[in-house]
Amino acid sequence: MAFKPIPSRSERPPLLNMSTKKTTTKLRLPMKLIKNAIVFNVEMPTSKILADKLEARPFIEPTSLETLSIGFVGVPISNETVINYEGGMAFAVRIDEKVIPNSAIELKTQELVAKVETEEKRKVGKKERRDLKDIVATDIIKRAIAKTSIITVFFDTKKKYLIIPISSSRHAQMIINLLIIAIETLKTSTIHINSVTKGITALLCDQVNGNNTAFGHFNVGDHVQLQRQKKEKVTFNLHNATAAAEKGFIEALDSGFEVKQIQLISKLGSFNLTEQFHLKSIAFDDYEEAYNKESFVDVWMHEAAVQTLMTSTLISNLCEMIGYLPEEQRAAA
Repeated sequence: MAFKPIPSRSERPPLLNMSTKKTTTKLRLPMKLIKNAIVFNVEMPTSKILADKLEARPFIEPTSLETLSIGFVGVPISNETVINYEGGMAFAVRIDEKVIPNSAIELKTQELVAKVETEEKRKVGKKERRDLKDIVATDIIKRAIAKTSIITVFFDTKKKYLIIPISSSRHAQMIINLLIIAIETLKTSTIHINSVTKGITALLCDQVNGNNTAFGHFNVGDHVQLQRQKKEKVTFNLHNATAAAEKGFIEALDSGFEVKQIQLISKLGSFNLTEQFHLKSIAFDDYEEAYNKESFVDVWMHEAAVQTLMTSTLISNLCEMIGYLPEEQRAAA
């Protein structure tokens, strides 16, 4: 199944126009499909049922007065609603959004109010000012150009991880909400650990005190960002840190600073782990592999399978590191 192409200049050019002759190509990490990851536990239906549900909620171009439109589209690589690959499947969401700064609306409103007061030699009241502000906002929204994002979402069919490869928590929640609307019986849970910040901070303190295995499968990378009471932030570069820098780092931990973001390194690569248990700036280690595939789509599917597996492995290792148990396991404990 596939969506009908949406006529829009922002659509990506069809990749299938490339040659489909059988080729053997040696590539070096050819596609960075998952650069960031916000992960949910999801009980997903079969790919056929999923495709039917998603096609019932297609993306619709926003009207001139709408600031946001979200819906499902075909996965850009092939325009299929759902692509199955080894160990997983993928689908795509399109978000068109007009970002209107409040400061721009406020400035134009002040100019319009000043014009009315000057021309009519009277004071503009609060209600009239609100009406003028609505007029200004409507005009700005009509003229604004929407930013288009097409997000390919990956699902690990074995571990039930839904991997949304973006850094925006807001957009990730929008995608989950849309998925829940499309699949009425969808069961989801966030991989969220209430004590993740304190837990990582405790692990970091443990390592500072000499426990080199505190982070399990991971090693601490070059930089750590600490925060205290959401106001004070400080970043430490631990690579070749001076004695004074190391002392400042330890003093910060002792004085109540907690980890906001930390770079971790494993055998698979490196990434930044945030206080919200999101993975950012994922950089899988380069690997070389010869492909003997029928088309570029086959190469994409291979990479999707590899990177889904690697991301899921990182998530599972992090859950083990922090002592997280899925909801069903916590209930049985």
